[in-house]
Amino acid sequence: SGTALNDFVEDARLTVQDYTGVTISSTAIEEKYQVVMTDITKAYAYASMSGKGVGFNFNVTEFRIDKTGNEHSNLAKFHAAKAAKRLAELGFGGIKMGKVNG
Repeated sequence: SGTALNDFVEDARLTVQDYTGVTISSTAIEEKYQVVMTDITKAYAYASMSGKGVGFNFNVTEFRIDKTGNEHSNLAKFHAAKAAKRLAELGFGGIKMGKVNG
């Protein structure tokens, strides 16, 4: 639902803010953090669908979610790894995301 997506975005913002020590406003997010937050949000969304028997197909902009088995878990890990790589490129090292890894 939209509420869950909003929660994922807010969790992503707080994760990046806590990890970097940089204050990130919910209304004025620097571009360099937007990409990381997008990857974290995707990871949270895919992780939430993993193992829940998602019974639908849909397209949203550049990515597609299909009714599948383990794919959501793999996509969650993929986007978590992308977020960690992007944070490292910004000079903040790696990150372990509890909702996705573990």
